Amino acid sequence: MSDNEAEGRAGPAGSLFIIGGGLRPVSMMRAYIDLCGGADAPVVIVPFASTTPVEQGERMKQELRSLGCTHATILDCTLASSSVGEVRSAAGIYFTGGDQSRLRDCLAGTPTLAAIREAYERGAAIGGTSAGAAVMSRVMLSGNELLNPGIVSPEEGDNTEAFSRIQQGNIETTEGFGFLEGCVVDQHFVRRKRENRLISVILEHPRLLGIGIDESTAIVVSAGGFDVLGESCVIVLDAAHTTDMGVGRGGSLRCVGLMMHVLTEGQRFDLATRTVMPSTRPQFASGEGGAI
Repeated sequence: MSDNEAEGRAGPAGSLFIIGGGLRPVSMMRAYIDLCGGADAPVVIVPFASTTPVEQGERMKQELRSLGCTHATILDCTLASSSVGEVRSAAGIYFTGGDQSRLRDCLAGTPTLAAIREAYERGAAIGGTSAGAAVMSRVMLSGNELLNPGIVSPEEGDNTEAFSRIQQGNIETTEGFGFLEGCVVDQHFVRRKRENRLISVILEHPRLLGIGIDESTAIVVSAGGFDVLGESCVIVLDAAHTTDMGVGRGGSLRCVGLMMHVLTEGQRFDLATRTVMPSTRPQFASGEGGAI
């Protein structure tokens, strides 16, 4: 599917709750539970990005239940056929953190992923943090560098040599789940200084909108735009009107007129017009919750 192929279609009835990783403020997670329909809404946790999915799923279940979500369950790691109905009828589906490629490989082409799409089309709130954020877009950052292989461990964070240049052909992308069309999502964005990574991808895919979500921060995607929640910021990169795009010495990418927005809680971004406006969502007091 092309970057803008989905334009003109009626959008899904559901919403996306995309978290940049790190600590999750209690108020932010309560906002997710409210988006799902409140305390009695059935929420299915998908922990397959983790190397320890059972333990990760249990931690997330306890976090949600401590916040009043009484019907949080963990998706069966065997993807048994009986789990498809559970997913299809869920009011919320939540992807935990870890390695986004592992999560994609577990679910791609399965009846379970098809059921998640059906739930989203019907009205479910699809949430995810860290790796669970990266899979939301169709063009997905794998976390790897092609010209510097092996330099990054997605579960341990980037080291000081990671993504040190804005360079052609360096950032590996693959196909994500495509819940958010026309965009590419990056996570832990400010905390881990990932601007070189996202700029590189946007200059090679200028029709895509780059969305870098920092830790303890989320975007809530609905009705053709997204609202920012949380304690840090969201960086939006828009290359739609850049000029003099090209490649310099050593494969360095260049452009003139790249637009950047730095958004915080209380702001909304319209995905159709690519403009910023005040959010109508309530703002919340800070307070630590769980981590990845």
